Amino acid sequence: MATRIERHHASAFVIKEDQQSRSSRTLASGQWLQAGTVLEEADGKVTAFVSGTIAGVLLNETNALSGDVLSPVLARVATVALDELTFPAESRDAVIAGLLAKGIVSMFSPQLADTGGGGGGYVAKAVRLGLNSAMMVWSTLPDASQLTISQWTRADAAAISQFPVIVGQDFISEAEIGFVNNTDIGGIFYPKGQPANQYIRYDTADGLFTSDVYHHFFLTVDTGFDTPNKKIACWFDGVPVIEPSNITDLGSAFNIPTNGLGFGFPDAVSIGSNTQAMDYCDPQVWIGQYIDPALHIDKFRDPATGKPVDPAIPAATFGQQSILYSGDHTAFQINQGNAGSAFLVTGAGATGSNGAGSVTCTNATVGAPIVKVQTIDFTTGDVSFITEQFEATISVDGQIQQTSSNDNSALQLFVYLANATIADTDAP
Repeated sequence: MATRIERHHASAFVIKEDQQSRSSRTLASGQWLQAGTVLEEADGKVTAFVSGTIAGVLLNETNALSGDVLSPVLARVATVALDELTFPAESRDAVIAGLLAKGIVSMFSPQLADTGGGGGGYVAKAVRLGLNSAMMVWSTLPDASQLTISQWTRADAAAISQFPVIVGQDFISEAEIGFVNNTDIGGIFYPKGQPANQYIRYDTADGLFTSDVYHHFFLTVDTGFDTPNKKIACWFDGVPVIEPSNITDLGSAFNIPTNGLGFGFPDAVSIGSNTQAMDYCDPQVWIGQYIDPALHIDKFRDPATGKPVDPAIPAATFGQQSILYSGDHTAFQINQGNAGSAFLVTGAGATGSNGAGSVTCTNATVGAPIVKVQTIDFTTGDVSFITEQFEATISVDGQIQQTSSNDNSALQLFVYLANATIADTDAP
């Protein structure tokens, strides 16, 4: 029996795509297929999926009963509504995995999405990011004065005691456990260059973040106002948790730097000292939007069940997320938002070398590919990447080899390595 919602108009299943998503494929004769049929490929032609290699999803209803027909197919890098696709019901997991291998992420459509943890189609999944591991996006979006973050996070007592930055962006913005006390949550938003008299800082009461249970963290900020009118709201497990006395608003309006900066769950710049694993479910970010939780928290956390809401629900209201990680450990490694590609990394600080030579680099292990080597000028806020000045793969444990003759001895380096770990875990 096929799994399908009976809506046969063309491309109803497409949630998002880009200019490279579609291609034309030859539908083998003897078939009449509906739009949304999952396809497999054999001998240069496509047919309805049974058990072969997935080729994509048919975009239009196509009649090929009398002969082969060239038809448009969604073939790569897209997001589709799983509940509107046609495929054998017993092959659901194989279809999800096969589409994901082509960069096609499947989720439940907004019309049928759960309103929170059961009852509808949505069942949240979660991952454990291993020791010193993080998901990073170097944003391609322009700087903006508004930013919204929603995430479900769980940490054990050992992780909390290391005061991890559970989400952060290259020293510019953050949410840190133990920002002032032991188990509060707080952080700061700066403009470029981190001036001492222009920022907004927030903090919650101590005792907020307890270990070994999932918490929903929601933060939204608008720095587009002069002091004292900048806006910030932090909700924790469905209730507001910032007292006005715990907000410091200094200086004129500013944009939060986003373009080219690394956005990490957790913050990979600081994870060299945060050596414990942490669990994440459905972290999502909107760059350029202030979302008032007093009006919309139920689009992220179901008030009746206290469980996650399908990310398709807020996306239907506020538009596509800038960053979204959702699903099992395979799907989670793909940014389903529009801010750029995601990388599963470990991070470590290092000091550059004067000319070619070895540089001490904690967490570096032989065979680990180097994703990026980044520098930040804390006076100007400018970010530079000098990855090409170093070996492509770690050759000595605890070191990274500088191959260029440049004098980098005065630079603080941030090295990102592809030796992180991720695994499925229980969800909220």
